[in-house]
Amino acid sequence: MKNRRCERVKITLKKSSGFFLKHNLFSVMHLYSDGSKSKKYSYELVSRKGTDSVVVLLYFIRNGEVFVGLKEEARLAKVLRNLENKQASFPIKDCYLLEAVAGSLEPNEKKLKQIKKRAKTETLEESGYDVKIDNIISLGKPFFSSPGQSTEKIYPFAVKIEKERHNKAIGDGSLLEKESCEMKFFPLKKAFKMIEQGRIEDAKTEISIHRLFLKLNLL
Repeated sequence: MKNRRCERVKITLKKSSGFFLKHNLFSVMHLYSDGSKSKKYSYELVSRKGTDSVVVLLYFIRNGEVFVGLKEEARLAKVLRNLENKQASFPIKDCYLLEAVAGSLEPNEKKLKQIKKRAKTETLEESGYDVKIDNIISLGKPFFSSPGQSTEKIYPFAVKIEKERHNKAIGDGSLLEKESCEMKFFPLKKAFKMIEQGRIEDAKTEISIHRLFLKLNLL
């Protein structure tokens, strides 16, 4: 028993429901080195239709200073975290989170060229900036968003823009996105301060800001 260790994890899908977001219920058992087995237990995961997503941090440089672009996105999770009643209403401003441009991949978007094309599409829809795919740079390897409960990985990118070349964001057709505000640009140093102050609460945005800082060799 002292040297027993888990060598394999046996997983069986018991139930899956939903369309764009699937709620999956699994039965899990641990198989040990001495031939014994654990009791079965339940495990839940949420998966997207296309599994993964992209985040794109827009930036420009003026007088040697880097500015990053963020949007106030209406995210109901912000106000529904501790919902006690079955029905409630909230001021739309209470739902806002400052975020970089982001969007979900389609199931067939697996190759880097396809992923960067999705990054270009989401940038146009959410910010109004029509950027060239060749100008979109990677900010490193994709990372899990919340691996304890989601299969999603996020591919981080950045793109340098010319601030004056801006069209109105067209959105993706969703009502929540129509309620989102225009892009706002903040000096990179101020963005770091906003992270410290808790004004930027979105993890993918914070990670992208840090990675852009390293990419531009601003150490």
